[in-house]
Amino acid sequence: MRPDELAAFRATFIEAWAADLARVEDLTMDAARAQAAQRADADLEGALESEHHHLFVVTTTDETVGTLWFSVREGRAFVEDITIAEPHRGHGYGRRALDLMHEVLQRMGVRVVQLNVYAHNPRARALYERVGYEVTGFTMTMRLRG
Repeated sequence: MRPDELAAFRATFIEAWAADLARVEDLTMDAARAQAAQRADADLEGALESEHHHLFVVTTTDETVGTLWFSVREGRAFVEDITIAEPHRGHGYGRRALDLMHEVLQRMGVRVVQLNVYAHNPRARALYERVGYEVTGFTMTMRLRG
């Protein structure tokens, strides 16, 4: 990812993450946006120059179809975000981006890759399972009312 692409990525990433946070953490969209921005900015500060963060634009020969962000620390990788734009989903771009990432990580000597997926995103979970990810834990939430 080039520096001129980072601002657009940040804005899109924060909006999408805020929608997820609002849904799973029972926040208003404004509160979710503030939380997503604060957390994202902490991670994205200097990310393009960092040896730990790797940000990519997923493209065809003609257009941008998505983004991929992963981090590597102590021989382990974490998929921070992968997003394929809605009109391009279901065409194999996400799988191909993950396959290429796995090849890069193997060359780096990484043997473990982790990610989080929200329960309300079964399409993403199905993709991750198809390429070999397995569930190793659950986060459970109960909302107390009143």
